[in-house]
Amino acid sequence: MMPLCSILLPTHSSPLAFFRAALQSARLQTVPVEVCVCNDGGVEERGRIVEEMMREEGGWPIKYTWQPNGGVASALNACLEMAAADWIAWLPADDLYTADHVEVMLKAIDADLCEISGRNPDLPIAYCSYEEGVPIPQARWPAAQFPSREALFAALQQGCFINAATMVWHRSVLEAVGGWNVRIYHAQDYANILACAERHNFLAVHHYGVRRRLHPGQMVRTLNRPEERALKAVDMAWLKDRYGAAGGVWVPEEPKPGLPS
Repeated sequence: MMPLCSILLPTHSSPLAFFRAALQSARLQTVPVEVCVCNDGGVEERGRIVEEMMREEGGWPIKYTWQPNGGVASALNACLEMAAADWIAWLPADDLYTADHVEVMLKAIDADLCEISGRNPDLPIAYCSYEEGVPIPQARWPAAQFPSREALFAALQQGCFINAATMVWHRSVLEAVGGWNVRIYHAQDYANILACAERHNFLAVHHYGVRRRLHPGQMVRTLNRPEERALKAVDMAWLKDRYGAAGGVWVPEEPKPGLPS
């Protein structure tokens, strides 16, 4: 059966148990999906986990490739090259989907399950609310609908408040913006979101479909090192020049005031 959505799953240094759990959450989707994994210079054990899961699940197909470490953007682009579906999602190896996540998002895009007013089934990008913390959520981050592309883009110029793990793109949008920018190391998600918002408004779906998990090896936690801060500064200077982005890459600390719950 043709997958309705291709889930891109780049992996490099996430704990192996997290990686396995992320794969499992993709497998449990209630609509047909495919999973495209790029092992971005990580240990060979990640490939063995993929092989084991394919055997355990009775031949459940996973597209898998290994490459030397090229960064998240490079790994996402490698996943996208393998993807066959019209709709694309990105599941970081640290995070989890609820079993109905892809189904709810695709139905919302079709305006069948969207609970917001002013819904537009032609919007080619959607994002949703998410929770942080496993097994008990410690925080909830609701998605907010913007009235226009211009309003969304202006808000994003002040900082990246969208978690890219909650997004579903039509592949034509990703192809139009060139996927993920490999020159951006610490803010590849922000760069892609800005590039997309230059062209389209996003549909906000009030569905908590993603669970964000935290661990000490995450890239954002390397920013206490001077060399990593310098790389991020280069990223942000480029984003300011290209998109007028004044804000940094948003790291959740407390819920944004005034957003709907």
